[in-house]
Order: sequence, then structure tokens, then C-alpha cells
Amino acid sequence: MNNRFSDYISKFRNREKLVFRRKVLVFGFFLGLSIIIWLMNALSKNYTTYIDYPIRFKNYPENKTLIGDLPAALELRVSAHGYALLRNKISSRYIPIVFNVRSFTLNRLPGRDSSFFFIESRFIQDYVSKQLNSEFEIIDIKPDTLIFPFAQVHSKKLSIHSKAKFELDKQLIFKNKVKIVPDSVLVTGPDYIMDTISVVFTKDDDIGIISGSSEVVVDLEEVNYIGYETKEVKLLFDIEKFTEKVLDVPITLLNVPDSLMLKTFPRQVNLSCQVGLSNFDFLQADMFTLQVDYNSIVPGVSRLKVELTKEPNFIHGVNLKPKTVEYLIEK
Repeated sequence: MNNRFSDYISKFRNREKLVFRRKVLVFGFFLGLSIIIWLMNALSKNYTTYIDYPIRFKNYPENKTLIGDLPAALELRVSAHGYALLRNKISSRYIPIVFNVRSFTLNRLPGRDSSFFFIESRFIQDYVSKQLNSEFEIIDIKPDTLIFPFAQVHSKKLSIHSKAKFELDKQLIFKNKVKIVPDSVLVTGPDYIMDTISVVFTKDDDIGIISGSSEVVVDLEEVNYIGYETKEVKLLFDIEKFTEKVLDVPITLLNVPDSLMLKTFPRQVNLSCQVGLSNFDFLQADMFTLQVDYNSIVPGVSRLKVELTKEPNFIHGVNLKPKTVEYLIEK
């Protein structure tokens, strides 16, 4: 008897759960249907809101260059159906508005001594509307004025100097100076910048150790608003092994009064230097000038300093022995 009663109670509870679930499903269906109907009704209405829309500028006036930033997007106050606005919110990509600057007459901004121009955004409203979805009606555009910071374009050819860092491998020397190819470049930019530059530099990159004759490509140093005919040049390294050469170079006397005679001891100096193998035989003592100056005599000091005033450009590491000499003055 108890088992029958328990089975009856269990069946009753299951029936109650089934009825409750059906009611929940029916309620959920009609609730969802109501929401959909409400949403469709809401989206069918017109709304006014702001959207940020990307813009790209092209075709600047002839012989002018941009020297500042232009807005990357316009803030548009638009009126549109809810459906259009929803699609706009969901979409993550926009085709930018293309603004052809030469299609408009720009006005010079008052109170500026440089080439600043402007156009009020209300005059481009129709132009922008034609590039937007036809579902949008533009009411207003921000910023209300587009300002174009232009400058007159000038060009001139400037020489190139290298700032590249490098080291020569052991026992190597330059046979010729580092050659830059090309050694000059046509530079174009705003007039107020072009008036201040007279030379173009390479970047100060570290090339490393140069172990033989070679060529290395380096980039030119970037300058804001400045354009180059070419952005890179070659550095030509013409190097060779070196050895030491020792020469006896006579001393030249300077500023000695006609009534006096100046003698130095010794009369010539032992000069040693590093020279490339190709110039070893070519290097001679008469390519150097060593001087002592009568006007540098200090009372009580018995020696004069030897000055090296002339040397060939293909040698390095000059050393003099001795660096000072004794002297005698005779009338």
C-alpha cells in the first residue's frame, strides 16, 4: 500500500514539473517574440548620433608640402535608421573618405606669416556625403574647420658626409680616403628647413671591423619633412696593409731676424710613421716640414719645440725623435 502511494506521489510530481517546463517555454517564446518586435520597431526609427569616420587627404597644392598633422578621422553628426546605425556599430572596417585637396579653394589663415590654409567643414558636407552610405544624413562635421599647415617646397643639391662608425682591422691603413657614392644628393623640403641645412649626413650606424677593401650600403639620416632623391649611399673602403718608415727630416727655421743666426742641435729629426705598402717607396723626407720658431724662445729655457706643419695625407702615427732641440744664437 505504501509503495503504491509513493508511486502516485512521484508521478504527480513529474507531471507538475512537465507542466511547469511547458509554461516556462511558452513564456520564454512570447517574451523573445516581444523583444524582437520591440527591437524591430525601435530600429525602424530615425536616430541622431555621432560617428568617427576615417579620412585620407591627397593631391596637395603644387609646390607645397605638409608640415604638420591633419585629422585622421572626422566626427560626423548623422541621422539614420536604427538598422544603419547598428550595422555601423558592428562593422570594424570603414572605407576612408578620400579628400582631394585640389578640388577645393583654400583660404589663407589670417594672422599667420607662414602658409597656413583652411576650409570650413560645412563647405565639404556634400562632398563627404557622396562617399558615405546613402542611409546616413550628415547634420554636422567636427572639427568645424580643417587647417592645412603648408610650406613652400624648395630643392637643392647637397654634399653627403658620413657619420658611420667603424674600425680597421689590425695592420691595415687607408690607401685612399673613404669614398661616398654618390657624394651629393638632391634634397627637397619646406623652405624654412631648407634654409638651415647645408649638408646631408648618413646614419651613425656601427659598421664594425673593416678587414679589406669593400663597399657598404648605409642609409641617409632622416630629417622631418625632408625628402631625398635617394635614401642610401655606398661607402667605398680602399685599404691595404701598412708598415713603418723612418726618415731624417731637416729642421726649417722660422722668424729668425736678419741680424742673427740660429742653429739647432741636431739639425734634423728622426721621423717615423705608418704608411701603406703601395706608398712606401713614394714617401720621401721632403714631403714633411718640421719647424722651430725663433719667436717661441723663452729666456732661461735651452730647448725649442719642433712643430710638424706639413705632412702627406696617406700616412698615420707620426712620431718625432727628438721632439725638442737645443739651439744656439749667433750675431
